[in-house]
Parts: sequence; structure tokens; C-alpha cells
Amino acid sequence: MPHRGKMCRMGIRTPEIKVKPDVLKWAREAMGFDVPTAAKKLSIKPTLVSDWEQKEQPISIARLRKVANVYKRSLAVFLLPNAPHVATFPPDFRTLDSVKTDTLSPETRLAIRKAQRNREFFIELLESLNQKYKRADVSFSLEDSPSDLAAKFRKKVGVELKTQFGWDDKAAALKEWISVVESLGILVFQMPMPIKELRAFCLRDRSLPLAVVLNTKDDPHGRIFSLLHEVSHLLIKQSDIDRLTARKGEAEGHKIVEWFANSFAGSFLVPEISLLEDRYAKRYLETKSDGDLARLRGLYKVSPEVILRRFLELGRITEKEYREKKILLEQEMDRYRERQEKKNKEKGGFRNVSMESFQRAGPLLTGKTFTAMNEGRIAGADVARFYEIKQTHIAKIKTILDKRKT
Repeated sequence: MPHRGKMCRMGIRTPEIKVKPDVLKWAREAMGFDVPTAAKKLSIKPTLVSDWEQKEQPISIARLRKVANVYKRSLAVFLLPNAPHVATFPPDFRTLDSVKTDTLSPETRLAIRKAQRNREFFIELLESLNQKYKRADVSFSLEDSPSDLAAKFRKKVGVELKTQFGWDDKAAALKEWISVVESLGILVFQMPMPIKELRAFCLRDRSLPLAVVLNTKDDPHGRIFSLLHEVSHLLIKQSDIDRLTARKGEAEGHKIVEWFANSFAGSFLVPEISLLEDRYAKRYLETKSDGDLARLRGLYKVSPEVILRRFLELGRITEKEYREKKILLEQEMDRYRERQEKKNKEKGGFRNVSMESFQRAGPLLTGKTFTAMNEGRIAGADVARFYEIKQTHIAKIKTILDKRKT
């Protein structure tokens, strides 16, 4: 219960609540903030943050609301008698680059938390609809050839190269590949994270639906490759990974699995026979023309680096050629991102809240949300609360979903 607070200048009492120190510490650490960072964001002295985490004391509700906002928690969390026994990272969390979790930014930690919440909400929706989630009925063995698996996987999903070539652009291709992956029962979410930290991650615990999370700060080309890269991680047999790690050690095992995932994604998106028979590919290998590389990029809807990596894997260019060109492409991408950031600043920070909410949940989860809503299984207020939007945005999200179906 709120405690009687101090008198303010107008004579109105400010309600206060006593919060358990371990709850405050847990909420701060879960966001990856040290004490000075938390204090700066809360506009208070670091000593006060430390005091809160050492001895239970009353905090005004107004200040606690700010704490909740900064730590990205509901106000109710701070009424708990003890810190929750919830792991900061799900046991099945895995990044594309296997970065150390203790170095992850608050933005990425929040994305992981939201992805986990999305999976749990998806299960709740299905239970309300008396449905079961579809499990991906595909598995990969590390003993198989990534290119052979890519060819079989392409046949399974039923996307022919002429269809891929016919998509309008990289944005359209990303939408289509997400639809393909979600048709297998794999949820796909898109959220902003520091691009230099990671480009994607996946959640592969099969007690919940498999999920891939893409970085909205990445170019659509990058997201397309990351999507297929992470899908391979989801489908590799865990027993194969365990045996490999036991035999080679964790570091070496990681390198092998990463090579496998990269090779699968490249082979799937840019099949060998198609590439080597392409006239632009033949001409590029002779002239190293940027124009021909751009044509291949537009045809396959992948980044130039993916095309180059395929040439390297197929023995058509040297490691030196690949690395020299890769450096130039990375510099070009850095300049592109700088231009995009400048454009965003010039827009005055305009945000498409409805689109951001849709991307965070993905088409599959959003579709089930509206099915449950139409059948009266979930109220609009609950939908707005989950998507962290005002109810007026619900119709806009539905419009986005319907446009993807046409």
C-alpha cells in the first residue's frame, strides 16, 4: 500500500512506496545499466541509486514511474516482495556472432525480452483459439553439405528462382522471405538494436515456438541473409552441435557452425548453377565491373558481399580479392547508414508507431492476434497494452497486415 508522503508546496501529499532493494537492483542490472548510467538517466545522484539498492526506503510514485520507464518495467514490478527468479537471457538465446551477453546494450536486452514475451503471448493466443503451434518439420545435420541442404530446403518452401528474380526490390524480397519462414512455424520479429553489436539472433528452445529476431537498423539485404543464417541455426540438430563441441571445443565448434550457416544462407539465396551460368556473373569474373556486381545484387536481392562470398566459396575469386572488395563495400555501407541517419534526423524524429509495432510482433503473431480479437478471445485494450500502442493504432496495424496479404 502507498505510504503517506511528504507535503509539497501546494499542500498536496505525494504518495510514496517502499521498494525492496533487490528488486531495484535486479531491474537495473537486467537493463545492463551500471549505477552511474542509471543515475544519469533518472537525473539523480549515483549515491541515491546505491542507497535504494542497499536499504528499503520510500520512493515517491512520481519518481518510481520514471524508474519504471527507464528500466522498461511495469510499475507493478516494483511492488514485488523479492526480485523475480527470471534469467536475464533465455537459455536458448543465440546471436549470429555469438557476442558475450554481459556486453550487450540495454536496447538489445530489451529486444530479447520482447521476443521472449512475444513467443509466450503467441502460445496464449493459440490456446485461446484451441490451436497448437506448428513445429518446423525440418532438421539439418552438420555432416551434410550446406549447399545440398539449401537446394532441398528451397524445394520444400517452393520458391523458384524466377519468383525471387521477379520481386520488385530488396524490401519486397524481405517481406516474402519472412512469409516463407513463418509458414514453417518460425516466428520472425524485427526490432532496433545497435548494428555494430549484432545483426540478428534466434531463440531455439522447442518448448516454445522457434523465433528469429532481425535488426531494423540493418539494410534489408543484410536482414535477408541474417534471416536464412539464423534459420539454419534453428534447424541444426542440437545433438550434432553437442558432439562437435565435445570433439573440437566450444571456440572451434562455433567457427564450424558459423561457416555452415553462412554457406547454407549463401547457397540458398544464390544457388551455384544459377550464378555460374549468369551472363553478368561471367562478365564480372572477367572485368570485375561494379555495374555487373550491382546487376547481380538486384537480381538475387542480396548484398554484393553475398555474391562475392559465393564466388569465393566456388573458387572463382581469391581470398585477397574478396577481402579487398569487402573493405570497400563496408565503407560504402557505412556511408549509406550515415546518409540514412541524416535523413531520419531531418525528418524531425518522425516515427511510424504502427509499423514499428507490427515489425516487433511479425505477421504470424499479428495475424493470430486479430483472429483472437475478432472471435472475442481478447479485448482491444489488451491488444493495445501488448503492442504498447494507443487503441487508435490497432486499425492501422490491421491495415498493414492486410496489405501484406495482397
